Amino acid sequence: MFDFLMDVGNYEDRKIDRSDFDWGYVSTARVSDGSQPFETAVCSDQYARANDLDDTSEMTIVEAYDDADDAQIGHDQWVKTMTENPPEGLTDCHNAGIAKFGAGLGCDWNEVRVSALTRQKR
Repeated sequence: MFDFLMDVGNYEDRKIDRSDFDWGYVSTARVSDGSQPFETAVCSDQYARANDLDDTSEMTIVEAYDDADDAQIGHDQWVKTMTENPPEGLTDCHNAGIAKFGAGLGCDWNEVRVSALTRQKR
């Protein structure tokens, strides 16, 4: 469950691709704590956790893959989605063991993610 600690400090070795933008980034990398060994994360200032006191951006694991080729294809698709037609909210795919553990305890990571734009309308 805590295998994610093996991913600290070696991002460049694990990275498949990373695309940076004014609003944040899309990052795809090999991970040690997932049901699937590769995943894409989106970090955008357009999205924040509902319980954050400030509007800091949050990284959301949006998709996981079985191999590096599929990971690159997925990365490219997420870059296109986020630059051409960003969704109102992002859904965590719960690839990591710790996310599955939290879900088992009743923590729904998806409920705490809302669009900062939607939140500003309230």
